[in-house]
Amino acid sequence: FFQAEDGIRGVERSRGLGDVYKRQLWNSVRRKLQEICDSSGIKCYVTGLGSMLGIHFTNTRPWRNEEAVLDRWSNKIYDVMHLYFRVNGLVYLPENEALLLPSLIHGENEAKKLVETFSKFISEVVKA
Repeated sequence: FFQAEDGIRGVERSRGLGDVYKRQLWNSVRRKLQEICDSSGIKCYVTGLGSMLGIHFTNTRPWRNEEAVLDRWSNKIYDVMHLYFRVNGLVYLPENEALLLPSLIHGENEAKKLVETFSKFISEVVKA
């Protein structure tokens, strides 16, 4: 049973083109977010796998959750980013960690909005 976009699984649990497409989409989003971090001069790192992604404001790239918490250069930036995202129509939980878990329903439009909102947020942080 082959599924392309709708995310519905048949008895055989298809790993059809929908899975490949979503993985490629969110891999691309992670790369774009990291490029925004790198070009801004702000220490931030984007991690993840598949559609999962995390944005970390740490001194070094975290490899484990413990490092992502202990190596933060600011706790306040997470609160400010969460508020900025909410005001701009994007919500993620928990508020104190930028961990996003897009689902199969989240496509190119949502990915584009995430990248644009993050880019604008980082621009505001640079200005501050």
